[in-house]
Amino acid sequence: MSEQFPELPNTTYAVLGILSFGEALSGYEVRKWSESLRFFYWSPAQSQIYGELRRLKKLGYVTADYVVQEGKPNKRLYQINEQGRAAFRHWVNHQPLEPTVMKHSMVLRLFFGHAADDGRLVELLEEFIAETEEMLGQ
Repeated sequence: MSEQFPELPNTTYAVLGILSFGEALSGYEVRKWSESLRFFYWSPAQSQIYGELRRLKKLGYVTADYVVQEGKPNKRLYQINEQGRAAFRHWVNHQPLEPTVMKHSMVLRLFFGHAADDGRLVELLEEFIAETEEMLGQ
């Protein structure tokens, strides 16, 4: 018998995936880890991270331990549990892919290039190339 898992947005699974590396993380730390996702998916807002962590806790996919700190604000550390690992593995292995959606402002500008000033598209492409080379360095 196969396990049943609720359909959840990719955002939820991205947060669960960050926790799947095994380390207990605060919401802030999950956000820092998620910055690397921006190169191929998206980088969620801090409020999205906390919303997803609450959802995952409610689903029973993560545990949350309250940590009291001296000289710093207290925090919650979230850790994936076996049920969360099973849900994450199911998503990775069995859920169908969503259609790819690109939000690419350079391509959008090229599409509407008929309205660009003379030489502006070349300037934008050069800027885009420079930004891409910088990102490759990261």
